[in-house]
Amino acid sequence: MEARPDWTVPTSMKQESKDIPPREKLITKYAELDKDEETKEVWTTAFGKEWSSLTQGDNKTGSLGTNSLFVMTHEQIKQIPRDRTITYRRIVVDYRIQKADPNRVRITAVGNLIDYLGELTTRSADLTT
Repeated sequence: MEARPDWTVPTSMKQESKDIPPREKLITKYAELDKDEETKEVWTTAFGKEWSSLTQGDNKTGSLGTNSLFVMTHEQIKQIPRDRTITYRRIVVDYRIQKADPNRVRITAVGNLIDYLGELTTRSADLTT
């Protein structure tokens, strides 16, 4: 299987969107878009929309929030039991021209540190044909 190349902005999208600068640019990381003055406002708003949908919502983006995440203070972090593993997040960006809001930011928990204490198998059934 061939490795997926870095995503580039197709020429047709450059003329259609003011969100992406009219120059050839690789979109690889949120941190790059956040530092670029031409894209900063659009992508920080997209990030805020994702963050607020995972937390308790906000007024700017109109996200209601799902209470999936809660921000912790330093004191709360210090009280996490030693037998628990803390994982980190990955920020994924994409531009989907067919969507009503084409600037997509997704926050995912990186799975290599997730330690699930429950059953890890999926039950299956045999089909006789």
